[in-house]
Amino acid sequence: PDRGGRDRYGRGARERSPPRRGPGGSGQVLSFKHFMARQPDNVRPKEAEVMYKEYLIKQLGNAKNVWFKEHSESEEMRQRYDPVRIEEALKVREAEAKASVGEFVGASGSDQAAEGEGMEAQTRLCKYPEAAWAEGRTSKDLKLLHKLVTTLDAEKNIQKNPLFGDMGSLEEVKGAQGDSLLDKLLSYAWRVHGVDYYAGEELGFNRFRERKDGRQQSRGPKPTEAGASAVSDEAAQYFRDLEIRWDTRVFEGDRAFKLVGKEKLEGELSSYVDSQVQQIDGNKFMCKLCTKLFKGSDFTKKHISNKHAELVEQVKAKTVQKIYMDNFLADETFKEHEEEVKALQDSMGEDVSAAALTSREPRAAPTPARTPRRSYFDLDQPKQETRSVLDYGDI
Repeated sequence: PDRGGRDRYGRGARERSPPRRGPGGSGQVLSFKHFMARQPDNVRPKEAEVMYKEYLIKQLGNAKNVWFKEHSESEEMRQRYDPVRIEEALKVREAEAKASVGEFVGASGSDQAAEGEGMEAQTRLCKYPEAAWAEGRTSKDLKLLHKLVTTLDAEKNIQKNPLFGDMGSLEEVKGAQGDSLLDKLLSYAWRVHGVDYYAGEELGFNRFRERKDGRQQSRGPKPTEAGASAVSDEAAQYFRDLEIRWDTRVFEGDRAFKLVGKEKLEGELSSYVDSQVQQIDGNKFMCKLCTKLFKGSDFTKKHISNKHAELVEQVKAKTVQKIYMDNFLADETFKEHEEEVKALQDSMGEDVSAAALTSREPRAAPTPARTPRRSYFDLDQPKQETRSVLDYGDI
């Protein structure tokens, strides 16, 4: 320990961990081995698996918390929800998007691409192609797509869009020029940002490379006036929903940045450092971690960040793990935990129900046998005479 009475982990005498208790004590979750030691001997393997799963659900709150406890170290889980992995994936995505801009410019240098032709092999028709060519539809899509692409470029730090340089005002872009620009924007949104506009889909950071091989939806060739038909109610509703989808995306931004939890992490670290600063008198401040005094709170905070970096890193690691778990629990599309519990119950058959399992009386945990204490013999004690005393009557 140092002179402040702290151990090598930076904890003071009052901050040291409490003495350890036995399995299951003080809210500690039992391991499978210790849990089964308290169950009847006639429990079958499948029953034991379900019983332990139900025990974990009761202890941790719900099946999703149990799934996180069991699978949080898996690579798949970390790639999807770990803020550290997500931040790394976003950096890779940004670099790939910037590289795709150069590829797009090179591909659009040919006469075919400049006219919006030759792209049919990389596209598939959208759900309502004729409605996409309806009067006024091109203008609406062009404005919304321009706003969406501008937002996507800013998120990936793309400074200059090759399609916006000489475009001028969108109000002046009409007719064939507007159709050509819309086709180029549709292609740019997919090839650079992984956005399939007409499908209403955006590739996530873990699927971003699929845009290289995948095919986006397009409106196909423009129908002739004789072949044009009125827009159905279903098609009109589809495009209204599409507008809401992309307007919401522009307004809320990329959800992936929220999964990183940068603001939450910075807030927790700032709160911890602030909590370790105590004002003594006037402009005199003390570091609670080592009782050193400084003239000004800023100097004290800087001291904590530099000299007590290990403790700050511990708070950071704990906060990152909390963000990791929150990201997982907030994913409402994840259902594997429910399928796992159901599969376990189904595998037991109809003869044993979950209620029957939990109604069984658990046996008490086995008490370890005590080693008998060795008898104590005092060598300094005067020697006792053990033979019988003889008197004159024995003669």
